[in-house]
Amino acid sequence: MTSSTGKMTRAQRLAMPLAREVVRDLAVEHGACIRPIQLRRTNRDTEEVDTVLVPCGNTLAAVCPACAERAKTLRVVRRTPLDVDE
Repeated sequence: MTSSTGKMTRAQRLAMPLAREVVRDLAVEHGACIRPIQLRRTNRDTEEVDTVLVPCGNTLAAVCPACAERAKTLRVVRRTPLDVDE
C-alpha cells in the first residue's frame, strides 16, 4: 500500500475513512450521542475545573439517533398512567 519511500499516495489517503466518521460510526453502533455538548464544571471548594460531555437531547433521528430514541422512550413512559386501578 505504501510506496518505496514509505509514504502513502494521495489516492490512498483519500480512500481512508476520516477519524470523525469512524468516531461517529462507533457512537451510533454503541448507542451513544453523536453530538454531545461539552460543559465546563467548576468545583467551588477546590476551584478545580472539569469538562463534562452531556447528550445533545435532539429529538430528530436524522440528527442524533441515540438521543431521538431516548426521547421517544421517555415520551411513551410519560404517557402511561402510573396509578391504574383495575
